[in-house]
Amino acid sequence: MSFRFRAGAVVFAVALIALGILAGASGLLGSGPPPPAEPTSLGGAMISESFGLGVGVTYSHPDAKAFDYFFDAPGKALVLLHFQSRDISEGEVAVTVNGLTVDSVPPDLLDADQVFHQVVIRPGLLRRGERNRIGFESTRNPPQRDTWRVWNLWAETKALPQLPPDELIHEAAALFARAEQSFERREIAAPNRYKAWRDFRGAWLMLEALPDPKPDLHLLAQGRMAKAQRELDRVCASLLLHLQRSQALGEMASAREVLQEVKSYFPGSDQPCPWKAEQRRAQLNL
Repeated sequence: MSFRFRAGAVVFAVALIALGILAGASGLLGSGPPPPAEPTSLGGAMISESFGLGVGVTYSHPDAKAFDYFFDAPGKALVLLHFQSRDISEGEVAVTVNGLTVDSVPPDLLDADQVFHQVVIRPGLLRRGERNRIGFESTRNPPQRDTWRVWNLWAETKALPQLPPDELIHEAAALFARAEQSFERREIAAPNRYKAWRDFRGAWLMLEALPDPKPDLHLLAQGRMAKAQRELDRVCASLLLHLQRSQALGEMASAREVLQEVKSYFPGSDQPCPWKAEQRRAQLNL
């Protein structure tokens, strides 16, 4: 065997070894820490991981993802399912309860990363004192493999007031009027948007306790609640963007001020924005 052949063989072998090392290093660099155990139950705590199909989805579920939900309300109650979604068109993903379709995930909006959706699961759909199944089902997969994603999920049980119909309507009207005043003054004081949303929601829940057909105020309160929620989503997005900029510039004092503003605009614990801000605060060690 000639020296030139032996030298070429050595160079080739070294190149193969180098490629193997680079490939291994690339694999190590590309594989981050494994995700936590996949959540299987819904509750009052937000699940930030994502489910569905597509790049970046934490837990791949091309066809469907279902969660257990233990329903133990002592009286008449409904459940509110909250989540964010992306890569979804009209009617593409259905929301199911114990195998029955109750609603569909709304199609994408321009600000999908800021908007939270709410699906109402009304009394009679859940079995009391048992584990129920709340799921998201792609209506196209199979045979297709369309991308879809849901994340930041949580569910809350809301007890419905047990009052005579006249009292329910009277209380709802009073809450609605107070909410209208707060909403008109939303630029005057930071908490007013939240107060308006809370009272619109209270009026709507009061009227949910009525049998069908419900008064016109029921639909009106629901629409006003959604409008107030959209404003709260925009305020939250603006505050979190300000927080991100302060962090990038190393302005920790400004970041702390933004966190205080979040508390001013969202004084209750029934909105997602304080949870998001708390996650950022923990990341910044503020």
